[in-house]
Amino acid sequence: MLSIPRMKLWLAIGAGIMCMAVGNFCYADDAAVLPKGVSRMFLQTDFAIPWDKRFNSGGAPELYGQPFTGPLNSTLIPGLPPGASFGQSAVDVERSGYQLIFQPAYGVTDRLSIGLIIPVYAFYNNVNPHVNSGPGSGATVGFNPAVPGGIAPLFVPGTTRATVQDINNLLGSRFGLKPVQSWEETGIGDIEAGGRYQYYRSEIVRASFTGGARFPTGKTDDQDNLADSAFGKGTYGLLAQFQTDFMHQTDGLGKRLGFPDPGEWFINTTARYVYNLPMTQNLRVCPGGTPFCNTKDDVHSKIGDEFQLEISGRLGMFIKGLNFTPLYMYGHKFKDHYSGDKGLDYGALNQQLDNTRGEATQHILLLQLTYTTIPLFLEKQLPAPLVFSVQWRDRFAGSGGLPKNQLLGFTVQAFF
Repeated sequence: MLSIPRMKLWLAIGAGIMCMAVGNFCYADDAAVLPKGVSRMFLQTDFAIPWDKRFNSGGAPELYGQPFTGPLNSTLIPGLPPGASFGQSAVDVERSGYQLIFQPAYGVTDRLSIGLIIPVYAFYNNVNPHVNSGPGSGATVGFNPAVPGGIAPLFVPGTTRATVQDINNLLGSRFGLKPVQSWEETGIGDIEAGGRYQYYRSEIVRASFTGGARFPTGKTDDQDNLADSAFGKGTYGLLAQFQTDFMHQTDGLGKRLGFPDPGEWFINTTARYVYNLPMTQNLRVCPGGTPFCNTKDDVHSKIGDEFQLEISGRLGMFIKGLNFTPLYMYGHKFKDHYSGDKGLDYGALNQQLDNTRGEATQHILLLQLTYTTIPLFLEKQLPAPLVFSVQWRDRFAGSGGLPKNQLLGFTVQAFF
């Protein structure tokens, strides 16, 4: 790092991560680019505070297990005789996890940077199903291996009341579903590649355009597992982003760095759009959005495009190199479109909140504190140009199955 020409770093600090997809957990971008010949490695780590709620289609928070809590009758389990019930079910779900985002980037010219975003996810879904089939639960049927189909009224000799294992076995034999139980997995997400061109720069304004593509490298939802989480969307995406900075800074090192000195600031606006390409995928297509059926089809799918708008500020605090950033983000995912050749209820796929297939919105607040050693590096007081950040992010409102959660994140950037 000592070989970097010191004044070539005058734009480097502002070259924010090129995070363009609404689903990703990285924000607080700006319009700066890397200088020609300068490389940067960006590492972001986000830890999710365990959560158990999501926003339903109407925008109200609901427990993840709510759709599977209630009578175990023909409404929840198609194929049971009218009036038959195994009792009451209750499913407790608590989710947690973390993500790592690696972003190598390189300054091709003083106005053009290129880079990759490589996300790695670890999800932990703690699932505790319960079945109450005792007296007072409304149970009228149970399991009896001596009768055809294995299900019989409770008054038939040899019939036992339903247990969690019985219900899991029934879901597996009838619908091919895996047991409803805790799940965890680590894997790579969808990789993004792109470039950023700074097309305007003046004393008080700088503006850039970022374009790129998302590749379906992440694991998609398992159609047979009600408790898993997807790492990717399963389709290619085309990404476009405009960033504009309005700077209120006096001439000097802080302004050249794109990093406000104490008492100075700049405001950023960022607009993103993601176009998801059509694809064909094998999906479980059930009437009314329930996951309980064994009908699958190769479905022609168009995942809804995504729009995101951010406004943020960056304020110099106390000492050179220390900045505070508040940010508000609004995101909207448009409705998915599904079609096929079997005459199934393809539109019902939009009702499956677990896969966030329908229309969705989100409102996010982020607070970030950043410190960089670049001013001291340029003054030859420290040997390395580094940037450190800590941020707190809250999705305080939303809809369409998005999680109601909070993240605590840390980032580090190194320049070469």
